[in-house]
Amino acid sequence: MNTRPNTLRLMAACALAACGNDLDVTPQNVKDLRVLAICADTPEIFVTAVSLGGVPGLSGWPYVITAAPPEVTVRALVVDPRKVMPVFDYRVQACLGGSGAPRCDAEAEGTELLVDTTRGGPGELVFTVQPTAAMLNTWLEQDPYRGYGSLYVTLHLTLTAPDGETLEATKLLAYTRPGVTPAEGQDPPPPPLPNTNPAAWTLIGKDDGPVLSSVDADPVVTLAPDAKWAVDISLEGADPEYAVPRFPTQPGQNPGYELLEEQLFLDFYATAGEWDERGVTNRNVFGDVERIEATYRAPKADADGPTLLYLVSSDDRGGCAWRTARVTVDEATR
Repeated sequence: MNTRPNTLRLMAACALAACGNDLDVTPQNVKDLRVLAICADTPEIFVTAVSLGGVPGLSGWPYVITAAPPEVTVRALVVDPRKVMPVFDYRVQACLGGSGAPRCDAEAEGTELLVDTTRGGPGELVFTVQPTAAMLNTWLEQDPYRGYGSLYVTLHLTLTAPDGETLEATKLLAYTRPGVTPAEGQDPPPPPLPNTNPAAWTLIGKDDGPVLSSVDADPVVTLAPDAKWAVDISLEGADPEYAVPRFPTQPGQNPGYELLEEQLFLDFYATAGEWDERGVTNRNVFGDVERIEATYRAPKADADGPTLLYLVSSDDRGGCAWRTARVTVDEATR
């Protein structure tokens, strides 16, 4: 369970920003080769571990992992509107995550090659990763928190196109020893459940505009040239409240746990036309957002290639999913 919930969201944001122009203030407008999302099934993996018996009462911490974790399927959304996407080569390295480093250093101790150079693409890249127990224990030793709450592992994807263009992106996985120890007088926590990928959202066009939902099959949005599509947005699919161990504030203390709620996000991308902002969320520093809105402006005419919208849903624990919709520009809808 994630004791540092914003770490996963921040790491994903840094990874995707690094894929395009660092000076691009409108990353929602996709004009070149990008990795728009990297999603893992599942983003949190429960591990089998035994306590080293160092600190009584702290949810079995510190601990050592005793068995290889389950295999994880990872999907990366790779797009380039300038051309038909060819096949490309990719490789995946892994290292300790959550340390502030934007990527894995290939020469550093603890960096492991999980996927050797492989031919992949176009469009959606799919691969599997399964670090060994020995790798996880090495990262536990490197982690200043020793995996307290969760052990974060960075997946570092390097993609090379046939013309030599190289792209890098990262994804954090959380490896968690399930279960927390309540403090004296605290009720038992809810049963531990690993984080899942959120996917439920609906865009409801204002003034009888088009409606787009995450459950639509092969969705198409038909708009007049240069028209504004203003939408009200609902975000759903959050996991139940989850328990995370509090950090002790004094030696020998069992601080117990707290219950957290997931924060949901929906990020927008378009190969033509323009979203008015990068994305939205259901919660901010002031609390729940009562009305979630966004606006997309259609192209002035049909582009040479298809106009695609990519909608990436995510939570602040590393979960994510995406859907693709096509935009049709039609004069008759004026």
